[in-house]
Amino acid sequence: MEERKGTVGRVARSAGKPKSVARAGATPRKKAAPAKAVRQPKATATSIGESDRLAMVQVAAYVRAERRGFAPGHELGDWLAAEAEVDAQLAAMRAAKPRRKAAPKPRAR
Repeated sequence: MEERKGTVGRVARSAGKPKSVARAGATPRKKAAPAKAVRQPKATATSIGESDRLAMVQVAAYVRAERRGFAPGHELGDWLAAEAEVDAQLAAMRAAKPRRKAAPKPRAR
């Protein structure tokens, strides 16, 4: 049988035994709890997700940079102006389209 050192300095044998042996007196590690899923609000015609908003800002910033010939030194200004522009567009969409109330439930007779 071939012997080799394990990760904690003890000798482990390759004949069906684990490759590393735990330290004497060591407590077993707890398994990490699974990450909780973050609830995303459902997208409607007037609300969009953060990734969609980011994509809109990226396009608007690119268009601004393209208009000025991609001259260096204006990247942050382009980005901030694009964010303001997109946020204004989204706010106008929300204000223009009021949310509908749910239809009333029929009464039992």
